[in-house]
Amino acid sequence: MENKDFDRAVSLYEEKQYDKAFALFESLVNQGYAPAFENLGNCYNYGYGVAKDKQKAIELWHKAADQGIALSQLSLAYVYFKGEDAIQDYTKAVHWFLKAAEQGMNIAQKMVGKCYENGFGVEKDYTKAALWYRKSGLFGTNEEEVKKLEEKAAVINDSKSISDSDIERKYQEAEDFYSKGVELDGDGNYEEADEEFEKAAVIYKALAELNHIESMDMIAYCYENGKGINEDKIKAEELYAKVKELKGLKKK
Repeated sequence: MENKDFDRAVSLYEEKQYDKAFALFESLVNQGYAPAFENLGNCYNYGYGVAKDKQKAIELWHKAADQGIALSQLSLAYVYFKGEDAIQDYTKAVHWFLKAAEQGMNIAQKMVGKCYENGFGVEKDYTKAALWYRKSGLFGTNEEEVKKLEEKAAVINDSKSISDSDIERKYQEAEDFYSKGVELDGDGNYEEADEEFEKAAVIYKALAELNHIESMDMIAYCYENGKGINEDKIKAEELYAKVKELKGLKKK
């Protein structure tokens, strides 16, 4: 939707004639012209042509985002993601990143991938993370990194349904991942080591849920030391106690 006043305001803004640009953007906002809400929000955010007012900027971005303006959806997403000018809220951040991503914004698609990769505001899901990174055209990432995510996703998905006859094979697979992690860690390749520890922890955890004692002992160790999983001393103690109990029952 073309608007000559809006185009003029954008030109003035780019020419750093902020007072004139602000006046035009404000007039357009008063007329309800949706794209101008984003720009007026930027003026308040940076203090261009008006006293800086972060909360006013967020309010304007909200109004623009609700009307489908992708840039404002992205701006809002970052506000909630960073938590600098509002309470950090990853759930709201993902909501707005998704809205902008669905309109084809590469950077928003990348951020949705990041949220799924790290569990920011959504359940961690490497399959969805890789999918969104690919949708972004690998914006800010690369093929090798995405393939690693897809490999981790395959390990997780494969561990969701383990038959009794497959337990020992899966346990050996976890041991191989863990051993490789130890080797990489010893060589100072800490990031790669963490990836191997994480794959091992996924399998140990799945097998522990089937009361596989060795795996339960290993996932307890992983929780205790933060190997491939978030450190949780209480969870580790609970698992060590269960290992002791199962070993006692086995002896009887």
